[in-house]
Amino acid sequence: MVGNSEINKLNTQIGKIVPETVVELLDKKEIKNLEDIRRKGGIPRLKGIHAKERGKLEAHAYLSLISEDAEVNEKLQVAGFHNIADIALTTRKDFVKDAEKAGIEEDTASLIHAKAAAQSAFLNNILADLRGDLANNFDMPKSLPALPFSQQCDCKECESATSIFAYLVDLTDYTITHVKNPSTSGSMLEFLENRFHQPFSKFPASCEKASKKVRQIRIVIEVLRKYSGNTNQYLPYLLEAYKILLNQFGTSYDEIRMARAADPEKRKKLADRLAISLNHTRPDELDMLFLTEDSP
Repeated sequence: MVGNSEINKLNTQIGKIVPETVVELLDKKEIKNLEDIRRKGGIPRLKGIHAKERGKLEAHAYLSLISEDAEVNEKLQVAGFHNIADIALTTRKDFVKDAEKAGIEEDTASLIHAKAAAQSAFLNNILADLRGDLANNFDMPKSLPALPFSQQCDCKECESATSIFAYLVDLTDYTITHVKNPSTSGSMLEFLENRFHQPFSKFPASCEKASKKVRQIRIVIEVLRKYSGNTNQYLPYLLEAYKILLNQFGTSYDEIRMARAADPEKRKKLADRLAISLNHTRPDELDMLFLTEDSP
């Protein structure tokens, strides 16, 4: 289409989604149609274009690849689907159900889902092929834009298809795609994080973190802390656990407490018994060993 006629057509079909000033700004940036938006990877952040207007146009640009009906694409956005991935990651049954609620016929919704799933699978195959070429040190096409996985180390963990990273990504992807979210709101990933009290979406993808070992009890503690919500309510339990540890080390809570006011000779005998080297200045190691519920 010539000029911004495609964007103007959207304004005519589904109401004025963007004002004329925005159309003029896009024209100055050589964004004249929906294909230009896709080629540029979206609309740049420009003064005078609100995030809502930018998101609306970008959604129409990507959804137009699987549906030429602007009104249908507008309804898809109302149903919460703003790009092909949103549709492909939703089961056909759930997508058709949500689409019908937004006013889209079942046959139309089924066709859209099939197209989205096919395009998503096609792109995944291309990315897998590029990853293979990269791992084998093949020359990448010069016209290819920078890929998120193009810069990585040469360790076996990063290149292995059976690595911890690959397993976690595949398991999370399968769960999000095939397991129905029992919650009425939020994404499946949010449900998993709330259910298991682990930040799956924030796990660091680094070789150092992948090889670092942590005690299993730490995971239990993290879950209990997030489950309880109120961090103050388990302070008495921590204090009791601390007292038990002191007893196992051959001392007691009261002995450590009274040691703060004891003479230097008694403090040194206690420190020798606990195999602690004391500094010459106070507070020393015995002082720091005394904890209360108010201790940080």
